[in-house]
Amino acid sequence: MNNNLEPNNKIVLDLDNKSDSVLFISESSVKIEVFVRKMKHFLSTEGFKDLFSMIPSIANLPYEGYQWFNQGVSCQLLEVGKGWRKGKVKINITLEFIPDEPETETNNNDSVLDDIRQSIN
Repeated sequence: MNNNLEPNNKIVLDLDNKSDSVLFISESSVKIEVFVRKMKHFLSTEGFKDLFSMIPSIANLPYEGYQWFNQGVSCQLLEVGKGWRKGKVKINITLEFIPDEPETETNNNDSVLDDIRQSIN
């Protein structure tokens, strides 16, 4: 069995996507919203180094921090309207870029047509 999670099969568990879902891990459960908010708070106040030791304290969740980041932890996920699903949960830190100004879509076809129109006139 492959211990790595395949990127095309993963479900992102975040506050925007699955905040009402629940993880059940080795006889402990925690709502995604609670888990993510506690991790974010801890990272902003204590830093990444101590996150490894803090993870088991969230809702009495087992496993050392390195397992959460490396191979993932076996669990069940309860999603609203879908029931329980078995799998693994793995923590990944993401880096986001938020532009100051939204990108405007340019239609290259219009510029080609404009060039042709100008050459005809």
